[in-house]
Amino acid sequence: MERTISLQGRVDKLAVKVKNLDSNVEEVSLQDIHMRKAFKSSMLFDQQVVSRDTIPAAMLDIYNHCDQPPPLDELNPY
Repeated sequence: MERTISLQGRVDKLAVKVKNLDSNVEEVSLQDIHMRKAFKSSMLFDQQVVSRDTIPAAMLDIYNHCDQPPPLDELNPY
């Protein structure tokens, strides 16, 4: 709930800034837009949240006792 309220506040502040912009003051050419570097986030995300090396023993035991997936490649192509 707090994140939603925080995000709504940020959106409201941005809406005020957008309304106050004067399009005649700063013009940007299409070429300038394409010359800019693409945005790259500085936040790093863990790509291996669950892996074979980090899976808890109890979960690994349950996983090993599960039924095998069906042979889908043997199904009728229709």
